[in-house]
Formats: sequence, C-alpha cells, structure tokens
Amino acid sequence: MWFYNVSKRSRTAKGMLLAEAIIASFLLLFAFIAATQLFDASLRWESSSTGERLAALVAERRMEDLRGWVAEQCQSTGFDNLNWTSQEVVDDSYPESPAFLITVNTTDQIENTPARPATGRVDPVPGLHSPSSTFYARALDANDDQQRNQEWQSFPYSRDMTASARLVQITVTWSNGRYEYRLVSLLTDSIEPAATPSTDFTTSPVVVSGPGSVSAGGSADYSAQVRLPNNQPIPDVTVLWSIRPTSGGSASIRPLDSSARTVRITRQSSGAIVLVAKVRYRGKEIVGYSNVIN
Repeated sequence: MWFYNVSKRSRTAKGMLLAEAIIASFLLLFAFIAATQLFDASLRWESSSTGERLAALVAERRMEDLRGWVAEQCQSTGFDNLNWTSQEVVDDSYPESPAFLITVNTTDQIENTPARPATGRVDPVPGLHSPSSTFYARALDANDDQQRNQEWQSFPYSRDMTASARLVQITVTWSNGRYEYRLVSLLTDSIEPAATPSTDFTTSPVVVSGPGSVSAGGSADYSAQVRLPNNQPIPDVTVLWSIRPTSGGSASIRPLDSSARTVRITRQSSGAIVLVAKVRYRGKEIVGYSNVIN
C-alpha cells in the first residue's frame, strides 16, 4: 500500500499561488475596465470635438449668408430700413447638415454702462455708440446751453449708431440640444459709397438745406445730408462745417446734434456767406455747399 504525504509547506505554497492568481485576475479586470473607460472617453472627446468644428462651420456659414444679404439689400435701401425679422430663425438647418439646428437673433439694443451717481450725467441710450463732435454736449439747463460740459454737468456725448450697426448672435445646437455653439458678430453698414461729385462740387451728394437769408445778429438752423445715387440717405455720418473763405460776411457755427449734421449759425455781419459741409465717408472727403445766405 502506497501513501502520499503532503507536507504543510507544500499546502501553504499552493494556497499562496491561488491567492496570487485571484489578485492578478482582479488586477487584469480593473486594467481592462480602465482601458475601456479611457477608450470610451477618447471616442466621446473625438465626437464632441468633431461636432464643435462642424457647428463652428455651420455658424460661420450662416453669418456669411447674413453679410451677403446686407450687402445685396443695401444696394437699394439703407441699413436702418432692412427687414431684420425676416432673418431671425429658430431651429433652422441646412439640408446637408440636418443634425445641426440654427437659431439667429439680431438686436440694436446693446447694454451700456450707466452714468455714475452724483455726477449729474445722463445715462447713454442703449445701443452701439461712437465718439461725437467734441463741440457738442447734451444740454441739461433751461437755456439750451449745448456747450455746457466744462464742469462735467453733462457727459461728453456719444453718437448712437443703431442706424448702421447690428449685433447678431447665431446659436447652433446638436445631439438633441445637449451641445451648443455660439457665434457673435457686429454687422455694419456695407452700403455703397456716395456718388463722386464733379470737380467744382456742383453735383455733390452732400446736400445742405436751410433758410436763404438770416438777418444780422439773427440765427437759423442748417442741416446736411449725404445721399446715394438713388437718392437714399446715408445714416451715421459726421459733418465738418465751415464758411467759404470768399464769403463777404461772418457767422458763428454751433452743432445741435452729436454728428454735427445740424448746426445753428448766428450772423455777425450783414455780408453774404456760403456754408461748407465736409463729410468723411469710407476714407473719402465729400464736400457740399449751401446756397448763398443773404
């Protein structure tokens, strides 16, 4: 009869091998789970990154569509007369990109910082602004003193540019609204330049209007308007005024609005004068003259 004796040391070694195998199996399982999660995260990141790139392309395409629409429409009408509501859409899409939904919002009411308390200044009108003539400040007293700003009783006035600029926000969503991409841009007046006047400015697109005569010591208001070849006025232009050097009379000139398109002249002598209105538009200077003011 044969007997097989297993020593205590041999049984202990087999038990350790079994425990090590179990631990190794768990470690391999954890490593497999971690690798799976990393691979899944990598796929999700790649998918999200691809979605953002495609959404950016869709948003930029719609913004270019809007710029082209402005350029085309402004050939026959002014920027401030465009029908912006026709361009505002919700959850629209291109046929080749049906998974990306487009929402367009346009506004001219840009929020502005209010005037500080206890300064006596007036809050600016909401919207886009640009610097105005340094000779103009909003009047706050009963005497209609437009020049009263040396003591900061009114803020140095700025021009409201709502007639030639629009804030546009394009929002693109995908994956059932889980992801969103926004593109914001300021669309401005792309209207064609005014007609080029002849050398003597007799056909200038700058039209000066006002009374034909002002008595000595009296005052009258004059305005200037820049018109396109189709007689459409150009909004948001700044006018520089002067009196033609060959004029026999003299007068003072005071702006009445922030763009100086309207001025008040006060006659200082009885001689005839001619007002000169110079407009800078798109890097060009265009000059217009008033009729002789007696």
